[in-house]
Amino acid sequence: MTTRASRRRAAPPDGGPVAGPTPRTALGLVLTAVLLGAGLLGGCSTDTLAEKGMEKAMEAGSGGDAVVDVDSDAGTVTIEGEDGSLSVGGGELPESFPEDVPLPDQAYQVVSAMELGGDEEMIMAALLVPGGDVASTVEHLEAGFEEAGYEQTGNLRQDLDGNHYVQLQFTDGSTTVSLNVAGSDDEELSVSYTIGSADEL
Repeated sequence: MTTRASRRRAAPPDGGPVAGPTPRTALGLVLTAVLLGAGLLGGCSTDTLAEKGMEKAMEAGSGGDAVVDVDSDAGTVTIEGEDGSLSVGGGELPESFPEDVPLPDQAYQVVSAMELGGDEEMIMAALLVPGGDVASTVEHLEAGFEEAGYEQTGNLRQDLDGNHYVQLQFTDGSTTVSLNVAGSDDEELSVSYTIGSADEL
């Protein structure tokens, strides 16, 4: 995957579902455990011994192919493996997140972010927007992609009992972005990105 610019940013195809990637080797073995365990970190006070125990357990589950760092004070779990890295919590997007991919125009929290290397380079990120509105957020993001020169190649929208779900896909010929926006009336909404080579997504 080629990204035209990169930055570190702090918190402020068609019709069918877009399948996410299956992380390989170490990341594949520990991803589920991290996503389940990360929710226990926020707001908890865990001593160093407990953190080290969780790290060792996750590293053992990877067959020794991953390095895990648990920080309960910051509410983060970070995994480094041969295929890339995964970070849950911490409020930052990966440095390689493309500069021209638009983000919500309201304050948001980065809940998780993942970078995969190797033959299938990919970036995944999940954001929460407190009090966001799905329709206005989607309108802003669509305008941002159009301004950046992306073509929209997928558009799926569903509304049911006050719950709204929008799945979009964009490409500029070299990079493809799959975008999911979901939320309910007057509640926080989620915005998730899957970014990869146009040949892979």
